[in-house]
Amino acid sequence: MATPTRLPPGLVARGLPNKLVARELDISEKTVHIHRQHVMEKTGLSSAAELARLILQADPRGLD
Repeated sequence: MATPTRLPPGLVARGLPNKLVARELDISEKTVHIHRQHVMEKTGLSSAAELARLILQADPRGLD
């Protein structure tokens, strides 16, 4: 697979929109959307804010 199987937690925890995450990682916006969607499905979360909160609870340094 040419793209990462998971997104860097810091980018997600900052609440950056898919477009900016995609630009940072040099991948398509659709790829970012799909990766976030898969993570949210696996964790039972329903929003990007919940995902960011989960990351920060797991590692408060998630924004580094």
